[in-house]
Amino acid sequence: MLGLSLVIINRDIKEYCFPSLMAFFLICSNSIIFPGIYTLLIAFGYVAFYKIRYGTFTIKYSKLNILFLLACYISVFSNLYIDYRILMFTGMMLICAPFYVSKKVFLFERKILSVILLFFPVVSMIAMYCYLKGINAFAQEGVHIDLSFSAIYYHPMWLAPIAGLANVILLWCLFQLQNKCFRCIVLSILLLSIYVTVVAASRTALFASMITMALYVVYNIRNVKRFVLYLLVIGFLATVSAPIYIEHSAQIQNKFEGGKGEKYGSRSAHFGEGFEKLKESPLIGSGFATAWYRGVLHKGRLESGSGWLSILFQLGALGAIIMLFILKKVTRVFKYIRHDRRLQLFVVSLLFLCLHSCFEGYLLTVGYYIGFVFWLLISHIICYPDMVKKYKLNFES
Repeated sequence: MLGLSLVIINRDIKEYCFPSLMAFFLICSNSIIFPGIYTLLIAFGYVAFYKIRYGTFTIKYSKLNILFLLACYISVFSNLYIDYRILMFTGMMLICAPFYVSKKVFLFERKILSVILLFFPVVSMIAMYCYLKGINAFAQEGVHIDLSFSAIYYHPMWLAPIAGLANVILLWCLFQLQNKCFRCIVLSILLLSIYVTVVAASRTALFASMITMALYVVYNIRNVKRFVLYLLVIGFLATVSAPIYIEHSAQIQNKFEGGKGEKYGSRSAHFGEGFEKLKESPLIGSGFATAWYRGVLHKGRLESGSGWLSILFQLGALGAIIMLFILKKVTRVFKYIRHDRRLQLFVVSLLFLCLHSCFEGYLLTVGYYIGFVFWLLISHIICYPDMVKKYKLNFES
């Protein structure tokens, strides 16, 4: 009996504890909890070890990833500039992309992604605790916490996507629960997470999460009666909570004011020069890990104020077109979404990241946890139809 209990405990540790620890390492890397990127690299290594050990190497499902990497290297060598970032990005792509496949690897990715995503609300609530206790790594003397809140991170822009994605994930959880008591608890956490998004002062994270949640609610509407009920509940919650959010949105309002009169708002300095310099090298861009800013080509800079425009500016039309083909392959899973709730979680999370990337840059960044999540998500989703057919998997719920 004791032996059986030890076997069960050992199985549960492998099943949940290790993935949970890796998720915590990943999301809290580069924070006051885990300074530097060391824990992020441990998470990378964990995923890489599992895929290499239990998968079979193939390029069948990763041809577009190879082409995208090729576009990165063409931009690098054509512009006569290379540094360690391209090598790190290559390593991340080899880990995330489907170079090693098997049924076991596919199910592992499904599990590790689920655990990682469900940790975002946990970290968002850690941030809420930090807000209440005045813990703020981005603290500036004499500045109110609402104007510079980052909780355990060294910059608010590292916290904002956590809270924004947590909003989306909590809404997904709300739809999965049947118990009214649990639904009320999750709803309360969702409202707190939205508050964290507001005080983190990222307009993109806030609005991307709102748009994604609205689309998810509309998608799940089955009849008019339910639609009216949702509208009433959302209207009531908005009426009660909006004044509180607005009261603590000073920094967001300041950002809107600061961007008035500019063609691209607060991103004008990045976007304007990026589009202008793109004309000089439209096919291959300015080079991986570069960005034009105030007339100077900054080398070693990994974003241009937008993930999608970073791809266009750095890799040119070549990289952007290949990225479009990668995104097109995502649409193949749409016919499976209705029957697989876990896939719904993956798709809405990816949708948030795609919207958030319109004005935040991390798609080409290795040292930022959210970039790893994006590439792992997109590769898993792209492979989903082939893996389901090949291994005759049934995830209907």
